[in-house]
Amino acid sequence: YTGPITLYGERRLSVADASTTEGNSGSKQLNFAVTLSRAATQAVTFDAFTDPGTASPGIDYASNAVIGASVPAGQTTANFAVTVNGDTEVEGHETFTVNLANVVNATLGRGQAQGRIINDDLAQLSILDASVTEGDSGFKTLSFVVQLSQPMPNPVTFDIATNNGSAMAGSDYVARNQTGRYLDAGRSRQLFEVQLIGDTAAEPDETFTVTISNVAGALLADGVAVGTILNDDAAALRQSASAALRIRTRMSGREPRK
Repeated sequence: YTGPITLYGERRLSVADASTTEGNSGSKQLNFAVTLSRAATQAVTFDAFTDPGTASPGIDYASNAVIGASVPAGQTTANFAVTVNGDTEVEGHETFTVNLANVVNATLGRGQAQGRIINDDLAQLSILDASVTEGDSGFKTLSFVVQLSQPMPNPVTFDIATNNGSAMAGSDYVARNQTGRYLDAGRSRQLFEVQLIGDTAAEPDETFTVTISNVAGALLADGVAVGTILNDDAAALRQSASAALRIRTRMSGREPRK
C-alpha cells in the first residue's frame, strides 16, 4: 500500500465554559466538563484551578485548585466543581476562569474556560405622583418621575400610559401611551411628561393616573401614579369679582363694608 497513512490524532484534553444563576442565598456547585477527544487505555491526569475575573474569590465564588485530577482509563469526561455564593445585591453578571495544566498521557487542547455567574437580583421600578397648577390657556407640562431602586446592568423595559380620572383626555390633558419604553443600563431615573390643557373654567382640582405595565428587567414596586391638576381659576374669579365690586362701589360713592 503506497497511499497516505492516516494516523489517529492525539488525545486532547479540554475544558468547557459553564454558567449558573447566582441565587439569593446559600451556595451551589458550578460544574466544568473536562473532556478527552477519545478514551485512553490509562488515566489522563491534570491539574485544574480557578482565577478571578470580574467575580471575586471568597465573595462570589470559592477558589478551587485540584492537583492530579484525572479522567479514568476508558472514559472521556471528568468534572471540576466550583462553589458559587448567592446574594441579593443588584449587580452585573460576573465571570472567572478555570485553567488546566500539567496534563499527562494527553495533550492540552482548550486549557481555559469561563465561568459565568448570572445575576438574578432585580431592582424595583416605581413611578411617583405629580401635580401642577393648570394655567388659563395653552399647554403646561406635568412630569412624572419613573425610578429604579438602583441601576441595573441591562436595560429595563416597560409600557406606560395615561388613564382618565376626574380629568379627561382631550379637554384637561393630552393622552399618552408608549410601549417598549426603557431605562438604559446604568440609569436609575427618567421623566414621563404629560401635556396639560389650560382653561379659565372655575372647577375643582382634577386627577388622572399614569400606569406602568409589562416590565422586563426589574420588579414593579409601584406602577400607578396620580397626576393632580391644581385649578387656579376659582381664585382668579374671586379676585376679579372683588375688583369689580370695588369699581362699582367707587362709582356709587360708597365704600365697601369691611
